[in-house]
Amino acid sequence: MKKPNLPQYIRSMLAQGQMVQVAAETRRNDGPTWTLREQQHAEEVIRELRMKSTHDQKDQLLITAINPDNGKIGLFEIVKPQPSLAFEAGGTHEADPLSVAGELARIHAEKQYRAGRAAEDIVASIGKSTIKYYEDLAGGIKNGASLETVMSMVAQAGSPPLEIETLSGRYTLGGTENLRKTLPCRDTYRVDADIREIDDDGRPNGTILFKIKSAQSSATELPPVLRSKSRIRASLQTAANAKTLALLHFAKFHQVYVQLELQMEYQIADRGWNICVIQLIDESGLLAKDRPAQLVLSEFW
Repeated sequence: MKKPNLPQYIRSMLAQGQMVQVAAETRRNDGPTWTLREQQHAEEVIRELRMKSTHDQKDQLLITAINPDNGKIGLFEIVKPQPSLAFEAGGTHEADPLSVAGELARIHAEKQYRAGRAAEDIVASIGKSTIKYYEDLAGGIKNGASLETVMSMVAQAGSPPLEIETLSGRYTLGGTENLRKTLPCRDTYRVDADIREIDDDGRPNGTILFKIKSAQSSATELPPVLRSKSRIRASLQTAANAKTLALLHFAKFHQVYVQLELQMEYQIADRGWNICVIQLIDESGLLAKDRPAQLVLSEFW
């Protein structure tokens, strides 16, 4: 099936009831009798996005839909456009499309339920301070749920409660008040960095953009941001920020890597990072790479 036909196919299958419910809100649309249309639609969009965050979105036939009668949002597995063979029957006959969708729905529901319960446990552990550091998050997942999905659920901790009933059980998104906003990393991380931009006036003590060549840590696994190929922003918080800025300009001009020691803090709701450079390692080794300006500039010609 060609991709441009996918939305049309999904609409057709929904109209025919050719899908299996994976999960749905337990709430009914119990708001005020009358509300502004734009407010109603805005709330529906938010709830839809929250539902989408609860599962792996690689399956294009796993979709969210709304019941126009009661406003409930659900998650559904649409039947496949091409028939599958029933391998349990020898693989010679076409499998029932709804049965195939039902099996996929059960798999999705189990993954979502495990992630939901893991997120509830992590939020509770953060509240009780038994999870104090970012590195403890993965260890807080005892049921094999996806860390990425769990963290997208944890990010909603401060949102209004949303009870979700899956084929595997019920869990709650949000509804937690006064949860701490950040989790620091227990360890600092050292990275070999290619400096891309320097802002001397960036708050509070200057900021830089860099790309990572390699990273080292005593931690079992690096945070995802340090495995990224994208540019990373960090602020300076060294013992001598003006000197560090000068050395970073030196490194950028000479097109050499620098080794930075980073202190990091995970932003729970934003799923972002507050990153500080606390030390530039081996300043003398960096300065030893000095070359005449003419040689450096000749590489651009």
